[in-house]
Amino acid sequence: MKKVILTLLFVSLLVSPLFAAQNKSSNTSGVNMEGMFALGYSNFNLGIDGAGNFSTIAARYWISPTFGIDGGIGFAAGDGNSAFAFQAKALTVLKNYSKVLNVYAAGNLGVVNVSLAQDASSTSLFTIGAGLGVEWFVVDNLSLSAELGLRLLTGSGFTQFGTYAGYFPEIGLRLYI
Repeated sequence: MKKVILTLLFVSLLVSPLFAAQNKSSNTSGVNMEGMFALGYSNFNLGIDGAGNFSTIAARYWISPTFGIDGGIGFAAGDGNSAFAFQAKALTVLKNYSKVLNVYAAGNLGVVNVSLAQDASSTSLFTIGAGLGVEWFVVDNLSLSAELGLRLLTGSGFTQFGTYAGYFPEIGLRLYI
């Protein structure tokens, strides 16, 4: 079952550029994202007891009007616990509404290192996921985003599969420059 899930998620990452090419003409009424670059943050919820949530510094670049890449790096430390994460995403705009709201599909890969004081352990995890998101442009160059999807965390004898969500107040914020 685990191999099937991993294969499906990996395939979704590989085919997202094909959907971007197909949807290129359907985005003509909305915001032309091509060449846009943004800096901001997004929330990273590990869902592991003691590791908690932390924000990642994020960068997003739109390669075409409907296909973009996003990367984030973040850490958290305190009470003897610490976590570090790097994640990368491929984004495909599925629909654009009124030039201010994009609905997109996302596939992501990441690496997480978690150290927990309660059992003096350190674990490195690999994460892979896929989901849907929205990006709302509050003004021309400032956006808020939220995502919901499925994610697999695995490594060092630990495996967790489930949903992930970015929701108010745990949303992404990006300034396009």
